[in-house]
This record gives sequence, structure tokens and C-alpha cells, in this order.
Amino acid sequence: MQIFIILHSGVIIVHIWHKYIMIIHVLAVRRMLLSSIIGIFSFILILFFVIFSESCVPETRNAVMMFLNTVLPTMFPFYVLSSLIVSGGFLTRIAKPVKPLTERVMRLPGSCIAAIILGCLCGFPIGAKITCDLKARGDITEEEAERLSSFTNNVGPVFMASIVGGTYLGSIRSGLLIWLSVTLASLGSGILLCRVHRSSAAPGFGGTPPIQGKTDIPAAILSSLNTVLYVGAVIIFFSSVTSLLKLIPCLSDFIYSASYSFLEITGGLRSLGESVQAANPILKYMLFSAFSAWSGCSVHMQVCGILASGNIKVKYYFIGKLLQSLLAPLIAAALFFFL
Repeated sequence: MQIFIILHSGVIIVHIWHKYIMIIHVLAVRRMLLSSIIGIFSFILILFFVIFSESCVPETRNAVMMFLNTVLPTMFPFYVLSSLIVSGGFLTRIAKPVKPLTERVMRLPGSCIAAIILGCLCGFPIGAKITCDLKARGDITEEEAERLSSFTNNVGPVFMASIVGGTYLGSIRSGLLIWLSVTLASLGSGILLCRVHRSSAAPGFGGTPPIQGKTDIPAAILSSLNTVLYVGAVIIFFSSVTSLLKLIPCLSDFIYSASYSFLEITGGLRSLGESVQAANPILKYMLFSAFSAWSGCSVHMQVCGILASGNIKVKYYFIGKLLQSLLAPLIAAALFFFL
């Protein structure tokens, strides 16, 4: 009997080991396939950049100037100040009053309120940076960080009012209305995802105890500089890639603008505004809201890079973006009639 049990156990172990090897093999093949696809795609892009450099270089130069003249002076101070807010212990003092609200509505600790508010007011990727800082301090768990990242990286009101509204649509009110629809869609998707998800940990209890507040200005500046330089590099790269869209023959203005907006929203929304200038106002609001909620692959790469630095998975982030892209145009249409 003992020999039979030993043999049976050995068979089970061999079977489990075989399954494990098969899983490792499948994962290795998938990684190899993905790396091959990325390599081939990168090689093709290099050829296009070399052959059509006259079309790509001006767009890249414009992206560099936009980063230096707009993104860097606008976003860098926000990054530094948000880091000081998190590291200085200010969140510990404001977390208690708002704790009942965030726990009941979103099942998140009170310290998340800074990421929620600044993510809506300051624009992306402030929310991702604050989320990483909160997780690093031990204020939130990895699970809470994943859910928080799903709705705290949005377009800011300054960008929507001045650039999208004032420049692209000719009305600051239109830009603010679109920002409001995106913000409401973001909060709605955040509440939905947080309430549907059943956390295995009690709210606000991270893996490590929260670090006591200590304001470190040099560290905040250095960390913020690294973040804003990464954001700028992504913007410049995607501007170079999207410049190749113009080379595709028989591509209608709307398809080009929609593809551009899907990849990068700053230039994409400008092109979209030109292509739908004569369209129905409601349709314009809905299109701008949908693409603004999606935010573009350029922003996704920025946010994912920041979240990866904090070992935060991006599954909930993309689920949140898809939900927001569906909700925002519906909310925009409703606001158009009632406001």
C-alpha cells in the first residue's frame, strides 16, 4: 500500500511538473512572438523615418518645441507640488475627514482624495504619480493602487478650456463642457469598478506601515524632473509616429483625424476639429468627449511607465479608460441639452 501511495504521488508530481513546463513554454513562445512583432514593426518604422525624413523631422521638431514651451513649464510645477503634498504628511491630516466618503463610495482610504482631486484638476499623468507615491509610502495596498489608477488620470480643465475649447472649437465653454463630461465619466467608472471589485484587504491597510511625513524638496524636484522628461520623450516619439499617417494614400480627413486622436490627443484633437468643423454640434461634443476620455496611446504609455515604476498593474487602468470612452460621449450629449 505504501509503495502504491508513493508511486501515485510520484505520478502526480510528474504530471504537475509537465504542466508547469508546458505553461513556461507557452509563455516563452508568446514573449518571443511579441518581441519579434515589436522588432519587425520597429525596423519598418526606422525605414519609413529614413525614407520620409522630410515629413517626420518637422513634426518631431514641433513636438520638441511644444514640450519645451507648454508641457514642461505647465506640468513640472504640478509634479513637484504634488510630490510635496504626498511626502509632507498633509494627506494624513486630511484623510480622516474624507475617509467615510471614500470608503463608502469607492472603498478606498481617505489618503486617495489627493490623487482623485489633482487627477481631475491637474491632468494626466499626475494621478499615476500620486498613486505610486501613496503606494511607496504604504498608505494604500497594491490592490487599491490598481483601482485608484483606473480613474485618476484625466484631461485637465486648463488644457480643455484653453487649447481644445478656445483654440480648436472656438469656445472656452465647449472645452469646459467636454472636460466636465470626461470628469463625470471618470468618477462614474471609478465608483463602478471600485464597488464591483471585492477587495481582499481592509481599506487603507497597505503592506507596510505609512512613512511619517518628511518634506524632501530636492527629492521631489529630482523625481518630478525624471517624470516630466519621460512624458516629453513619449510625446515626441508619438508625434514622430503619427506624422507617418499622412503618408497613407486614400485616407479620408476624418479617418486620419480619428486615428491621430486615438494615438495622441493634443495634435489629434486639433486635426479632428478641422475635419468635423461643419458637423452637428452634438456629434462634435460626443467625438471630442470620447477621444478625450480615451486620452490617446501616448498618454497610456506615459501612465503605464509611471505605474510600472511603482510595480502597479495596468489592467484596471485600461478597463477604466474603455468605460470612460463609452460614458463620456453620452454624458456630453446630455449636458449639451441641459446646460
